[in-house]
Amino acid sequence: MTVIVAFVSKNATQTWERILDGALVALARRGQHKFSMTDVCAESGVSRGTLYRYFASKEDVIAAVEERLETSLREHLTTAIAERPEPADRLAVIAEAMVRHRAEFPAMELLTRTEPGMVLDRLASRFDALVALMQECLHPALAQSAQVQQGAVTKEQVARIVVLCGISFSTLPPSASTSIEELTSTLEGLLGIGSTATKSGRRLAG
Repeated sequence: MTVIVAFVSKNATQTWERILDGALVALARRGQHKFSMTDVCAESGVSRGTLYRYFASKEDVIAAVEERLETSLREHLTTAIAERPEPADRLAVIAEAMVRHRAEFPAMELLTRTEPGMVLDRLASRFDALVALMQECLHPALAQSAQVQQGAVTKEQVARIVVLCGISFSTLPPSASTSIEELTSTLEGLLGIGSTATKSGRRLAG
């Protein structure tokens, strides 16, 4: 009985993810106002009956897509930090997690081109939550930040800067984005966090 329940639950999760993957593609291709439940069915390959068992309206679908994107980001960050917990590596680890998160949802690049206003509005509505998440992820590194210790910036301000850089990286096409290594190195030096800051400090001390 337990095996059957687990199988059904796994299938339901896979269908839910399939619907949301298709919904993101449909939203990117059709735009917020032309996007319909029929488009979701076409892109995800599910019937209308199946779709409506999971979602009552396109607004519910969009809300679920947003929730999935945020959950995925948190999971990528949590996993990456667990694998490399050293505070000196924290900005690099966060940056790499953002890259993996972006790669998981390639349709986001098209969505930022077709619906830039929608993307920015949604990010703005979740900005404080993203800052709180980033401050949580940065916590041990912030405790060692020279700029924070000197009172030049607060922990929240650092988290805001990192979130804004992450948004810029996520919404710009790869060809227009600064490389993640350059971005990480710049932030480490600017904020006094990580290996770049440590090396700079050693050079100054020498």
